[in-house]
Amino acid sequence: MSLQKGKRPLRDDSDDDYLSQDSSQIASQKARISNHSTIDWEEEEIQRKVKDVVRYALSCEFKRKTIKREDLNKVIGKDKRTTAEVIRLAKDKLRHIFGFELVELPSLKDKFNPTQTQQLSTQQYDGGSTQGQRKGISTGAFIVRSILKDEYRTPEIITRSSEDYKLMGILYVILGLIFLNGQTMISSELYGHLDRMKLTKRNVEFEDRDKLLDSFVRSGYLKKVQLSNESESEEIEYNFTWGQRSIVELGHAGVIAFLTSFYDVDEEEMKSIERKMWTQAGYQIRN
Repeated sequence: MSLQKGKRPLRDDSDDDYLSQDSSQIASQKARISNHSTIDWEEEEIQRKVKDVVRYALSCEFKRKTIKREDLNKVIGKDKRTTAEVIRLAKDKLRHIFGFELVELPSLKDKFNPTQTQQLSTQQYDGGSTQGQRKGISTGAFIVRSILKDEYRTPEIITRSSEDYKLMGILYVILGLIFLNGQTMISSELYGHLDRMKLTKRNVEFEDRDKLLDSFVRSGYLKKVQLSNESESEEIEYNFTWGQRSIVELGHAGVIAFLTSFYDVDEEEMKSIERKMWTQAGYQIRN
């Protein structure tokens, strides 16, 4: 009979190492699980949606594309509970990081006084609620506009191509012509002004004047409506007015500031010129 019978086997020190290692791994896994469970996944999802909205808004601004309410809803997703919060946070990020604000485009049926077009501030988008919105018809269309102060809008800070400067210069002149013509102008009159600016129908630099004007229409800076043509032999006439983007980005006071910047007169005479421009645009100015 063996003397070892009935005795417990000797413990191997390696068993202690294994058990110690196994215990530490279990503790580490428990810690990871504990930390994992403390993550606010709803908040994480909201922040992801905020980034998606900001990215989409900036891409639309780069393309001069209107942001539609239904497109925002697609970006945010089906959970309508978080829509208002996502839009609020996205607007804060656009404002404080990028210097932009999300603005609802006005209805062209709305009437504006000389100050209203400069006071169309950011509207509270809440997926359908009218709370906090400007009185008037809701269009469900938005753009992103810059809110940088004038001292920061310098070529050293904001770089644009020479072509962009030329196009914006032409656009501002066209908007000024329309504004001073009672805020509307038929195509034959507009073409006459452009001809005198050497911007003819087959311009060398821009190739096709009609395509240039149509690009302003697509971007929302101009509105072009065909007039009734009683005789088929007559050339088709269009009526040009300001588009929604011009009202929000520039405003009537803005175009007057642009036009008066070419005058080198004293303050009193400048005020007189401004009053004449407002009157010429169809406004009644109170003294």
